[in-house]
Amino acid sequence: GLLAVDRREAIEARLVALEREKGAQVAVLLVATTRPEAIEEYALRVAEAGRLGRKGVDDGVLFVVARDDRRMRIEVGRGLEGAIPDAIAKRIIADVVTPYFKAGDFPRGIEAGVDAIAARVSGEPLPALPAALFPAILKTAREGYDGKGQWTIHNAGELPAALAASGVPCVLEKRLPLEGEFALTLARSPSGAISALPLVQNWHSGGILDQTRSPANVPALEAEAQRIAEHIIAALDYVGVLTVEFFLVGGQLLVNEMAPRPHNSGHPSIDNAGCSQFELQVRALCDLPLPAQAEVQPAILLNLLGDLWQDGTPDWAGALALPGVHLHLYGKGEARPGRKMGHVTVTGRDWAAVEATAHQLRALLGLPPR
Repeated sequence: GLLAVDRREAIEARLVALEREKGAQVAVLLVATTRPEAIEEYALRVAEAGRLGRKGVDDGVLFVVARDDRRMRIEVGRGLEGAIPDAIAKRIIADVVTPYFKAGDFPRGIEAGVDAIAARVSGEPLPALPAALFPAILKTAREGYDGKGQWTIHNAGELPAALAASGVPCVLEKRLPLEGEFALTLARSPSGAISALPLVQNWHSGGILDQTRSPANVPALEAEAQRIAEHIIAALDYVGVLTVEFFLVGGQLLVNEMAPRPHNSGHPSIDNAGCSQFELQVRALCDLPLPAQAEVQPAILLNLLGDLWQDGTPDWAGALALPGVHLHLYGKGEARPGRKMGHVTVTGRDWAAVEATAHQLRALLGLPPR
């Protein structure tokens, strides 16, 4: 019941064409449940009984979807383990199929899974890429954040191995000579009213946001960023808080990323704005009046990663003894390197005092100077 007749026939035609062109057999099995068997045992047993793949080559693939169990398994014959190792099979399920299933689009999820398997089996050649595209950044098309799911590609020769390691659809972008990174958080209500927080400047380390300066105090850039962001939020007919991130390249702002939610770079507003990004979210969703202009005081935000807990709990008492320091811990149970555990925001009446306190705070917490 997951697939209409026309969608099922389209997938069957795709699988038949794949076998005709590449010799490999790929089968999709939709069942209500595999219980009492675990799906791994069930898939292995069915694959062995069905004898998928060419004799002596063992190049068959079985994609099992257990609807009521909400489980999936890709069982791969030994002849294809190099093309679809277990780690890649799991990523196809997690990164390609599952997002569609969560959205309730089961047919598209199954089709996307088949397409991903077929691409791995067929070893589809890469198009010719101009040398000017490199060095480049390869990014997973889904689930990439905080520097995860990204690889630097210096030339076209490095691309096949990186794509094989990713195991999921990716985007390849030319690496740009950045002059700065900025972000603007704004909100739009159902009636079309728009309110924006001031433009902030961001600094990253290892792909993870390290420091935010709010406001950025670059009037020319702020006006352009607000124009672009307001055009985007209106064109999307978006309701709620949206953060648009920008690269500054050659004196021009380029849109890098959009976050359809309250965002890390909007967190300074909790302590330095009359209306925070979270209040903006509530006001926008409830179609309540939005502030005409958010007034903010100087603030610097520092992210707190799990690395700080390596030698025990950081000196929060010492940090809070400094003027204008606001500590926000997210209540996560386990501190791991690179994991965002919280942030501190330093606020004050003038930039000199805020910057001096932020410098002291970095030294106290063992953060590298910036």
